[in-house]
Amino acid sequence: MKYNIRTLIALLRHHNRTDVWRMLDYADEHNLHLSSAKELYEIANIAEDNRMLSKSRKFKLPITDFESAIYDADISIDTCYRQGIKIVSYFDVDNYPQQLLDLEHKGYNDAPLILYYKGDIRTVGNVEGIAIIGTRHPTPEGEKMGEYFGRKFAEMGLNIVSGLALGCDAAAHRGALSANGITTAFLPNGLDIIRPSQNADLASKILSSGGALVSEYPPGTPNTHDNYAERDRLQAGLADATLLIQSDIKKGGSFNAIRTSLENGKPVFAVKYTGSLLGHPMVAGNELLIREGKAKPLTQGDEENVILEIEKSLGNL
Repeated sequence: MKYNIRTLIALLRHHNRTDVWRMLDYADEHNLHLSSAKELYEIANIAEDNRMLSKSRKFKLPITDFESAIYDADISIDTCYRQGIKIVSYFDVDNYPQQLLDLEHKGYNDAPLILYYKGDIRTVGNVEGIAIIGTRHPTPEGEKMGEYFGRKFAEMGLNIVSGLALGCDAAAHRGALSANGITTAFLPNGLDIIRPSQNADLASKILSSGGALVSEYPPGTPNTHDNYAERDRLQAGLADATLLIQSDIKKGGSFNAIRTSLENGKPVFAVKYTGSLLGHPMVAGNELLIREGKAKPLTQGDEENVILEIEKSLGNL
């Protein structure tokens, strides 16, 4: 393996994902080996001196910080082992989800360097999938739509990807499970704790059904606002299409996943509502995306059109 998991965890201890990618690219170009604290300290200094970092520091980190980072990485790996959490890196070509390898943002590699997971990541990473996302506070109709499409697409063999949140996410997972299908949940925190706690039983059912719980973060990491946004991009990254169940405009975190889908050339769909829900604030995000042509409208019975769009985007038609 090109870079071991210990090295990557240690680098991510003090630098964000984008900066670590820049360091690794530089190391590749200059044939540098990265494993010891001294080598990590040196590449960090090179990155600082050459203004490669997205956020410059007022002072350089001492080598002791990298010694501590490696020590912490070993502790984190041991913690994962004891808690049944597995780890895979971008450089583990046999196990890393293929769909995430080419994830980009603004023309740069935006794939996670490390994924922590429970369950069968090889299966969920090698089948076509759809991210089903939406608000935590859907209308009763939105809740029904989440379960309906989760069930329908699972019956059609797709991996149902979502975020285990209350509302639309949980509905999509439940729909997939009701069809005995595969479903994957991305969490914005470490896998040592299930948040929200109300969905702990749902998380267990996802694993027992052959799905997976996945996170970019080691055990002990809380679910911060930034982590939610980062999690959203991974849902879109693993899936081959994204479906918005319901979202308003002002608070719609689902738009993070939709932006990732569009930027990476993946089809986006939004449930189209009529009747009493037409113009409802909780479907304003759906209506906006459809009106702007960023999402194709979807209603019950049109599931085959989604499959056709996925196959087209994958070059299978």
